[in-house]
Amino acid sequence: MNPHSACVNCAYRQFKLAIVLVLVLLAPLRGFCDSLTDAVAAYHAGQYQTAAALLIPLAERGNASAQSFLGRMYLLGLGMKQDDELAYKHLLAAAEQGDAAAQFHLAEMYVYGSADSPPSTSWEHEAARWCIAAAVQEHAAAQYMLGLLLIAGTGVTQNVDEGREWIAKAAEQGHSGARRFIGTYEEN
Repeated sequence: MNPHSACVNCAYRQFKLAIVLVLVLLAPLRGFCDSLTDAVAAYHAGQYQTAAALLIPLAERGNASAQSFLGRMYLLGLGMKQDDELAYKHLLAAAEQGDAAAQFHLAEMYVYGSADSPPSTSWEHEAARWCIAAAVQEHAAAQYMLGLLLIAGTGVTQNVDEGREWIAKAAEQGHSGARRFIGTYEEN
């Protein structure tokens, strides 16, 4: 047997083994992505119990998107009993990972009194903190809310001009409340 062909056969076997190993290691990630995709599709189709069944294991494993969707479901009582504590738990976990939707919904919870602020700060500051985090990520509803907080001076130093700029950014993204605000503001 030619020593060169033995090396080629050995290299080929190692290559095949590496491919199999990669496929085996990536297989759980394929299921992870498919589960999230299926959960989001079920959520948008209004099949909230199916979505919850798929989201809960993903959220428990730390998936920010799953935590965000699950937090909203608990917040609004979609397919499950409405529960502010569980909503806060999941939204906070997702928000701390940078999920803009979770950051916005957490800000809403502070604004509407569904979440208690830490003892060292006020609800206004917590609402503004999470609203800013979402707004800088181009979350239109957060930009609109931040604009209103700035105009009112709630949780932030009042700055009407900066508030109007944030509302204009939200309006540019098609946020209906921001568009109405801009139209009303320009009329006056």
